[in-house]
Amino acid sequence: MHRKNISPELENEGETVTTEPVVVNHFDLQQFPPRRIMHRKTSAEIAEEELQKSLNFGCPCDPSNNSHRPQREGTRFAYLVSVHNYRTAQDATYLYRAIRDTGHPGAAPIILIHIDKKFAWQEFQQTSLYHQTAVINCTCSSITHVASIYDSEWAQWSMNYPTHWAMRLLITDARFAGKWDVFINISGDSMPTLTQRALSDLFHPVHGPLRNINFVTSSACETGLVPTSVYDFPGFWHKRKHYMSNRRQGPTISYVDYIIDDGRTLVEGEKVKNITIYFGSQWMSLQQDFVEYVVKSLDRKDSFPSQLKKWLQDTGKLMTDETFIPTIVMNVYPYNQTVPKVYGNGSLVNLPSIHAVRFERMDEQSPSAFGFYPIKQRYEVSSSSIADHPKAWGPYFLGVYDLSDIKHSGALFVRKVSVFVDPNIVNMLPVESLDILPDIEWSHIKISEIPDWELELEKIRAEIGK
Repeated sequence: MHRKNISPELENEGETVTTEPVVVNHFDLQQFPPRRIMHRKTSAEIAEEELQKSLNFGCPCDPSNNSHRPQREGTRFAYLVSVHNYRTAQDATYLYRAIRDTGHPGAAPIILIHIDKKFAWQEFQQTSLYHQTAVINCTCSSITHVASIYDSEWAQWSMNYPTHWAMRLLITDARFAGKWDVFINISGDSMPTLTQRALSDLFHPVHGPLRNINFVTSSACETGLVPTSVYDFPGFWHKRKHYMSNRRQGPTISYVDYIIDDGRTLVEGEKVKNITIYFGSQWMSLQQDFVEYVVKSLDRKDSFPSQLKKWLQDTGKLMTDETFIPTIVMNVYPYNQTVPKVYGNGSLVNLPSIHAVRFERMDEQSPSAFGFYPIKQRYEVSSSSIADHPKAWGPYFLGVYDLSDIKHSGALFVRKVSVFVDPNIVNMLPVESLDILPDIEWSHIKISEIPDWELELEKIRAEIGK
């Protein structure tokens, strides 16, 4: 194929001068234009490039004036951000920058960051999240506390430890007690869809449409905003089989019921109850009174939460981080009155635009228990990315092609997102209103691999050498 050659001297001079057409012989390397190609970046180079970029974020607030003003406007959020490796620490930098200031004077957020013990502290110190929180101390108006205490093992009870640690600090530690309204635990590779000012208005304890609601599910929950009863699953389904020994009823638990009246703890009496197990999400948004109930109940071995914990541990139940809190909130009065009220289509009565508080994609490797057959494409991790490959059942990484589903779900948080998979969605969020997000959706596309010209030229040299 003939191609016009642009004179290098005039390439940037506003006019184009052409020379005689040249036929490029693909087996004659001398006919190629001067080599200006870049080699394909390795995962290490990409990681270093992202680190340098994030280290240059700077600080939009004045670190020397990180005052926590006593007046109160808006919702006071208390976040737990969980980080378990280098990648999630880097991604958590974007999350941290998005949540550290509510935009409401006086509503200083509390941000607790837990670094899994498997991720060495010395390695954490090489991340931009450490740089933001410790080196330049860019905490803005937030009260930020970073700790590395627990080694959480996937599917085991230890997955609960960071959340329970954060809840206990928020209730018992003088630095945090009484200084927050809503507790939100969140993975480092998450992002809020809305700005903190917008979220603060939604959760406002006086007039917000989401006030006094405990959210314990994600969009992957089979029953949407309401936790899924184990009885909702077919008898053959693995979740029901695992949690019900005889497949007909849940555990029977003996416990002492305590109530708090005018600051006094009263014993209401011993109870024996056959309880229903509920499935929800590890990631939750909880009201202060419910968090206090859980923390104080776990201090008493005969309470319902403690006895439920004991049963889960003694019977070796898996994925308890998705069942422990949802089962408590659904079995204990008055907290079972604080779960979301929904319409028949699954939308929230208080704010019908919301179908899910947290958007994620999971369990798309097979049809669901209720006959849902996933058909949409999803993001795969590139061989040049440092991102970990998701398990077969997820959660899967999200990107801009998921924006339409995110927008129409009304979700307030999304997971998993990563600058090492699709930085575009990370850089787009958060926004003041979901209406701003474009309706970009999957359209049965196939994306090419990143060209590797080093490899292609080697192939050509190999052909010449034959």
